[in-house]
Amino acid sequence: MSSPTTPAQVTDSAGIEQFVDERQLLHVLMQRSAIGLIVVDTLGVVEFVNTLAQTLCACSPTQLVGKNCVTLFAQDLASVANTALQNGLANGCGWGMETMIQRMDGTQFWCDFQLVPVEDARTGSTRWCVFLHDISHLKHAADKIQHISSFDQLTLLPNRAQFLQNLHQLLSSASANGDFVLMVWIDVDHLRTINDAMGHAVADQVLLTVADRMREASRRQDLLARLGGDEFALVLSGGTDAQDLREAAERLIRNLEVDLVTQACTVKFSLTAGTAIFPTDARYVDDLMSCAEMALREAKKAGDGGIGHFVTGLGNLGASHAQAVAELRNAIAAGELRLHYQPQLSLHSGQVIGLEALVRWQHPTRGLLAPFHFIALAEECGLIITLGEWVMRTAVQQIRDWRTDGLTPVRVAVNLSAPHFRQKGLPDAIEKLLFDHGVPAALLELELTESVMMRDAEAAIHIVDRLKMLGLRISLDDFGTGYSSLAYLSRFAIDVIKIDQSFVANITTNPVNASIATATIAMAHKLGKTVIAEGVETQGQMTYLRRHECDEMQGYLFSRPVDAPTISDMLRSGAGINLSLDQGEAQMTLLLVDDEPNILNALKRLLRREGYRILCAESAAQGLDLLATHRVHVVISDQRMPVMTGTEFLSRVKDLYPDTVRLVLSGYSELESLTDAINKGAIYRYISKPWDDAMFKQDVTQAFRYYRERNPASTLNNHEAD
Repeated sequence: MSSPTTPAQVTDSAGIEQFVDERQLLHVLMQRSAIGLIVVDTLGVVEFVNTLAQTLCACSPTQLVGKNCVTLFAQDLASVANTALQNGLANGCGWGMETMIQRMDGTQFWCDFQLVPVEDARTGSTRWCVFLHDISHLKHAADKIQHISSFDQLTLLPNRAQFLQNLHQLLSSASANGDFVLMVWIDVDHLRTINDAMGHAVADQVLLTVADRMREASRRQDLLARLGGDEFALVLSGGTDAQDLREAAERLIRNLEVDLVTQACTVKFSLTAGTAIFPTDARYVDDLMSCAEMALREAKKAGDGGIGHFVTGLGNLGASHAQAVAELRNAIAAGELRLHYQPQLSLHSGQVIGLEALVRWQHPTRGLLAPFHFIALAEECGLIITLGEWVMRTAVQQIRDWRTDGLTPVRVAVNLSAPHFRQKGLPDAIEKLLFDHGVPAALLELELTESVMMRDAEAAIHIVDRLKMLGLRISLDDFGTGYSSLAYLSRFAIDVIKIDQSFVANITTNPVNASIATATIAMAHKLGKTVIAEGVETQGQMTYLRRHECDEMQGYLFSRPVDAPTISDMLRSGAGINLSLDQGEAQMTLLLVDDEPNILNALKRLLRREGYRILCAESAAQGLDLLATHRVHVVISDQRMPVMTGTEFLSRVKDLYPDTVRLVLSGYSELESLTDAINKGAIYRYISKPWDDAMFKQDVTQAFRYYRERNPASTLNNHEAD
């Protein structure tokens, strides 16, 4: 579009300017528009640039006119943007994207880029208007909100919420690699006193000093955080020796305790810390933090500036070793122990079919204590057999009581320690216990860990055979976390293999954990054994396990461990869990994943008459949740999403749900990364933005056809055949 000469003007009696030619008026309006405007021809060559667009792009008209508008895009986006631009021009449809624009002076800004066709009614030719809107302030505001929600605003360290998320990911990785992780909970001693005596500014400077020194002394892979107030967290990882990590943490903490020198005075401060080791002390985020916090409290009791290490047992609760042993011995005799029961459910019926008996200690001054406070102590002082006998006797008595009350009998699983398992008279003692209480052997299950079984496999096989002759059910706990021998496993007369909760925790998001779980299920079934998964906490985990033929489950999704009266109420009411299959399994189901709601809405409108059941997710995490709870045949993901890109998301989908056909929708990414994903089989097809509606529908149709070709026996085919 050539630039017309300055428009002729006349002035009426009121002094109002009037333009003689409408085209001249249009030109002036375009120049004075509050929106950046560029006009291009059908090849994308620039014909006109208005004043605001010149300002936004830091250019003069001569620097852009006659050049292809793809030069506006940042260099790393130019190739893909050019492809999308040419597709839009060729198809004659408008499109838009949020992208980075390269100014002529080398700087960049975030821009809402909209391409709109304008047809000349007289000539029938088409021009294209490119509207540019600077959205840098919106992007910066979004980044600031994200930063505020994730980081402490004083020290700029991750806050508690962000730290917990990072720690969860780290423990998952460490579990897969077999590494130790050390959690350090740090407290600045008497910070309130410093604040009261010297003021907020000095107290804040102490916190800043600690944070800065933590950054300087730590490694890139270490996690740092301000938990709140005067408390910090430090996590060291990557070690194969727990003692090495403790020593490294002690050296690091001592390096933090350097006096703070201000203009007014020198501030002396000390740090007290508590540490806990993964997986020795705890295997989950909450438990690990609790252990470190308990170690910190004990260190505080000993005085300022100390470092306390979590030691399993009552020593963490302020008791000497001798006192702790005496208290535990008295607890068994005085009736302070309690049994709680966690329901186990069938993944075929959803009904409660079993219970796991879990011991608790109702301490007279410290409240209800979990097993990790006293089990190791019981093993150390020789009370573990006495404790185990109490648990088994109490469980059998409870089974008898439930039968006497007329409740539907369910089996109860009791954990056996290594010393208890190898006690010579164990089979005879159990047989007598069951006979004395009139309890059928089929209602008692014994749980053994891999370490117990594999310590002396030949002896364990003999003992298990004797227990099986009584009619007991035998299960192998914590499968996959020890050193199982598959050759021996096939010889054990065990009935159940229990998938450890460390694998269940990320089963819907971590392909490695999912592969371990599904392989365990398949292997166990080949050996004729039942599979139960522990630690099931979400609907997605349960659905995933059920779809892969897991037989039973237990976990917080249904119930935490509860006391016997609560179990009685459950059995009386027939409590269970709804296991109804996804109602849309026989319907063509499409999952759309895009962090922009307007894109999701546009795609839903486009496909609303195509007969698909359409699920939508605004993040990769939401997409994985939907995949876990619904049978999805085709998934289309945007490429450029926060946290996880489309290709990364679809790579996980490939590993977790290999039958699902995967497509990526992108107007942003480099073609190289998409090509690599296609070559690796993560992506079936690439759809570019902007899309052609007819071609998009055809791509989706072909994707469902491809699914049916690869899965001829699927319910989708059967449904359509009907």
